[in-house]
Amino acid sequence: MGIGRAFQIVQLLEELSTLENVIIGAFVNIESIYKAKEKALAMLDFIGLYNKRNYMVGELTIADKKLLEMARALATNPKLLMLDEVMAGLTPVEFNEIVKKIKEINKTGVTIMLIEHIMQVVMAVSDRIIVLDKGAKIADGPPEEIVKNKKVIKAYLGSDENVRG
Repeated sequence: MGIGRAFQIVQLLEELSTLENVIIGAFVNIESIYKAKEKALAMLDFIGLYNKRNYMVGELTIADKKLLEMARALATNPKLLMLDEVMAGLTPVEFNEIVKKIKEINKTGVTIMLIEHIMQVVMAVSDRIIVLDKGAKIADGPPEEIVKNKKVIKAYLGSDENVRG
C-alpha cells in the first residue's frame, strides 16, 4: 500500500544497530540482504545518520532515534509517511532540524500526514491542515486560513471570556 509511520514513542529494536534497524524496514520490499543494506545506507545518508550507522540504538539521542524511525519508514518506499507527534520530547533546536527533514522528504514526492500539537511545526510543514475537536472535523484548509478560523480559535483557546480571565 505504501504507508510508512513513525510514532510519538519510538518503536526501535534496541538490541540492533542503527543500520540493522533500517535494513529491517528495507526488507518490506527487498529480499536481498545486499540490496536491503544498500537501501538502508542510502536512507541513513538522506536522514543524516550515516555517520552513526554502527551505533547501537541506546547510544542515540532522542532526536536521532526519531530520525532513525523515519529512516526505517522511508526504507519501505512509502507514498504516505504518517508522523504521530514526532516532536514530543525534543528541544526547539531539535524539532527545527526535524522540520527541515520533513520538508526534504516531502520534496521527494512522499505525502506527509502529521499529527502534532506544536503549531509552529504544523504551520512550517503544512500545505493543508485538517483540525479536529473531540474527533469531529472543524476546519480544513491552508495554514493561513486555519490560523484565522473562529472555530479553531474557540476550540483551542476557548471563548473570549476564557481567554480574558
